[in-house]
Amino acid sequence: MEETVSLKQIKYFGGIGHILILLGWLLIPLLTFLPEFFPSLWSLYSWFFVAIPALPCILGGTGLSALAFKKLAGVTLKKEIFRDYLFSLLFWGIGIIIFPACFFLPPFVLISLVVGFIVLIIIGIIGSLISLSDLPGSQSGLFYPWFLGSLVTGILFSFGFFLVSGKFLRKCFQQIAQETGIKLFETTGKIYFLGASLTIILLGFLIEFISLVLTSFAFFSLPDSLSGKKIFSLA
Repeated sequence: MEETVSLKQIKYFGGIGHILILLGWLLIPLLTFLPEFFPSLWSLYSWFFVAIPALPCILGGTGLSALAFKKLAGVTLKKEIFRDYLFSLLFWGIGIIIFPACFFLPPFVLISLVVGFIVLIIIGIIGSLISLSDLPGSQSGLFYPWFLGSLVTGILFSFGFFLVSGKFLRKCFQQIAQETGIKLFETTGKIYFLGASLTIILLGFLIEFISLVLTSFAFFSLPDSLSGKKIFSLA
């Protein structure tokens, strides 16, 4: 039996959720300029000023967005929409965490040291391009390969996870576009994947930011109702 289901909640959860995510990520660089105006205050409460406004926006926005994708998957009978979104979120989160992990977690540090020595040998940096003794901690002989190896390994690992995240989100948005007829979702998915492909040169993060803006517009472009579908519970 054909039904008409409301998409109003999905529109506002998805649209507002992505606006909150955007606001959270905008606050982080904006708040870094505070030391220029309030240096003494910043030295005491720097993490407080960044985390308190930014984290609730990012986490709350992500929660609302996840709920929107879950409800949309139920309405369209496409569980893959929510599943692919969760995989995208998971791999993106791993990509963020694994970069600092390459500097400090023992298994990654060992890999980083090996990579660092290989990179140093390849580029011929030892004793030719720069004086290693000028760097703090370089007296141990391991600072340079550790730092360079951690940097290269972290970038490559993070890039790999960001790329996988982009593939899942592009697939998710393609399915939403097919089910709702809103082609902006498909376009946004392609732009996000392009951004993920360019994160290795940092430009990708700007493109991903633009895709967040477009995602919010895409959700607000959804119709108030969708006919010809049955409500399906993922529970």
